[in-house]
Amino acid sequence: MKTYVLALIGLLTFVASSLAAPVTRPTMDFDGDNRDDLTVYASETGDWYINRSGNNQLLRFVLGGMEVQPVIGDFDGDGRADRATYRPQDGRWTIARSSDNQIQIFTLGNVNGLPVPADYDGDGKTDIAVFERFTSLWRIRNSSNGSGRVESFGWSETTPVPADFDGDGRADLAVFHRASGNWYIFKSQQGFQVINFGYNQVRPVPADYDGDGKADLAVFDRNNGTWFIFGSRTGFRTLNWGFNKVRPVPGDYDGDGKADIAVYQREIGRWYIWQSGSQTPRFANWGWNLATPLASYRNGGGEGLLVLCFGDSITYGTSSACSCPTTGYPAILKRMLGAALGGHFETVNAGNPGEQTSEGRARLPSWLSTVKPDLTILMEGTNDTFFNVPGNTIESNLRAMLNQILGTGSHAILATIPPVITNSQRDRTVQAQNIRAFNPRIYTIAGSLGIPVAPIYEAITAVPGWETKLIDQPTANHPNDAGYRIVAETFMKTIRTAIQNGQFY
Repeated sequence: MKTYVLALIGLLTFVASSLAAPVTRPTMDFDGDNRDDLTVYASETGDWYINRSGNNQLLRFVLGGMEVQPVIGDFDGDGRADRATYRPQDGRWTIARSSDNQIQIFTLGNVNGLPVPADYDGDGKTDIAVFERFTSLWRIRNSSNGSGRVESFGWSETTPVPADFDGDGRADLAVFHRASGNWYIFKSQQGFQVINFGYNQVRPVPADYDGDGKADLAVFDRNNGTWFIFGSRTGFRTLNWGFNKVRPVPGDYDGDGKADIAVYQREIGRWYIWQSGSQTPRFANWGWNLATPLASYRNGGGEGLLVLCFGDSITYGTSSACSCPTTGYPAILKRMLGAALGGHFETVNAGNPGEQTSEGRARLPSWLSTVKPDLTILMEGTNDTFFNVPGNTIESNLRAMLNQILGTGSHAILATIPPVITNSQRDRTVQAQNIRAFNPRIYTIAGSLGIPVAPIYEAITAVPGWETKLIDQPTANHPNDAGYRIVAETFMKTIRTAIQNGQFY
């Protein structure tokens, strides 16, 4: 039996204010009726599908794409949500303003920036902002005057969860630390506070659940579908609403000024909403297994994994555009995960060119202890097969590494060894035979440990003409840029399936 602890550190008192609280406006209200609209986003095509609550009109728009992430907000202050996207490659924000149907473009952020839009300056408009996880820097552009603001708050193990916790109309800087269950909040009215509310298996889902104009501390345990909420006006309560194959998508879907507890089942596109106004359930089918609910993109609270990508030169990015991590598969994977699944996904490149599995076995523990990943991707064996290392030795090393990973509490994915070719520059006939002979063992190893396999070899060789289209010809054993994209897509599909099935959380 778990014990759920609420500890208050610092000068913090939850008091129901006798003053009139500001109204919390829905952030996914595209028709201006003060109700969040059911909306899903398909990253493969950049399609938005909106079910307007005002008249049940169904709308479809195109804005985005495979590596472009939708963002939520009323950027022009007209009381309606605007369609907007963030492109992490160059920090480009594209905003389709609902007030005049004009496109507005800003640049703020970089490949390390995670979008965290909110109204930080209290002018009634959403400000563009990014959080850089490994530098802990927040970069904010104030919509009131166009000025910039840079703050250092948080660290690499924390998830940004900005919200208006003190009810002054301005979003407060805040992060959640899953390992400890601590919330670190810098309230614009009350200063810095640390609050323990949660534990390692939960995701933060702050929202105004009691309608007093203040964001409430809240967490969702996907394992058992339990919500834990500490209302700033109503105090502590729990509700069981969900199961391990759903993701939390709170929003004010009934227009009563309170966030409704809600979950979305991606595999069938079904919404389960507990309406706070009537205290009755609502069920809706709006979406499908490749579509993500827009609420998942709200500052990463309900989704996101820190992914350690461990391997040799193919993980490092050798033979990609820069032959370095910047254009390797982990960088591409990060952009794809954020766009396809919502939330804040981060990847760490731990590739070591030329490495054999025996060397990886010795190197892995320090990476696990330093990064503390939620998920570790293991793809090694290419160099072993070149040097004719016995299959039993490769298997022993891979099993040892997977046990190291699982022993830390990290999830794991094991990849099949990518293919190599023989051409006029290289003869890799024997190595190719070794890879084909060993890859079936990958499935045996993964099956015995209950972890997913990423079929990298199979995905590359399924493309007609892959030998020339996807493989770097001078080395004959690395993907080229097109090949690395296939690698990233295959890992993304494997992760998406595992999350959808309730395996990763």
